[in-house]
Parts: sequence; C-alpha cells; structure tokens
Amino acid sequence: MTPRQVLYAKAAFVISLVATIGSLYFSNVALYAPCDLCWYQRIAIYPLLAIVGVGLIRHDNNLHFYALPLLMFGLIVSVYQNLLYYGIVAESTAVCGLGVSCAAKYIEWLGFITIPLLSLIGLITLTVLMFAFKKEGATK
Repeated sequence: MTPRQVLYAKAAFVISLVATIGSLYFSNVALYAPCDLCWYQRIAIYPLLAIVGVGLIRHDNNLHFYALPLLMFGLIVSVYQNLLYYGIVAESTAVCGLGVSCAAKYIEWLGFITIPLLSLIGLITLTVLMFAFKKEGATK
C-alpha cells in the first residue's frame, strides 16, 4: 500500500466505525426502529468495518475489490430510500414491508439532515475513498 492508500483506508475505517456506531445508537439507544431499507444499508456498511480493518492490517492492495461491491449495493439502496423519503418516489411503490415506514421522519437536524441523508453521505464518501484507493494503486 502506498502512503496515500493507507490514508484513504484509515479514513474509510473511521467513517465505517462512525456509521456503525451511529446506526447502533439510533436503534438501541434512541430506540428508532430501522425500516427494511435501513437494514439493507446496514448489511452493506457493517462488514466494511472488518474488511477495511483487516485490509489495513494486512496492507492489502486489493481492498477496493472487497469493499466496492458492498458500497455499490448500499449506495443504490440509499439513493432509493432518499428518493422515497423526499417524496420523489411514491411510498406505495416502495419495497418496504409492513413494519416501519421507510419514509419515517425521526430526526431533521438543521432542517434537512436526516438519517437517510446521513447514510447516503457516508456511503458516497466511502465509495469515493475506495475509488481513490483503487486509482492510487493503479498509478504506483
């Protein structure tokens, strides 16, 4: 791994850690029930903590091969949930089950920062970091 790749991987590890802790806080401390789409995003984000951590320890130049498929899946789900949340896609067409609504409004910090938006920002940032990691490895 180049020094820049290490930096990208460390940043991805920290963001994955914050996303995991934040997700667990919202569901276990604040007691916000996660919807189906939230669970799919968790399935994409939680393993990244271990994948990126092991990649850092082993100085794995192929870290992006393991992380990007999960990130792309999570990103697609997150974009869909944000379209649903902001009313661009009708909730009647949603893939959410009979449980918690995927458009439920739990928080709105500063009038626009929501849980789905936090997830989208985290996933976009992680995806950009992994593409930068890949590009840096290709140029060495």
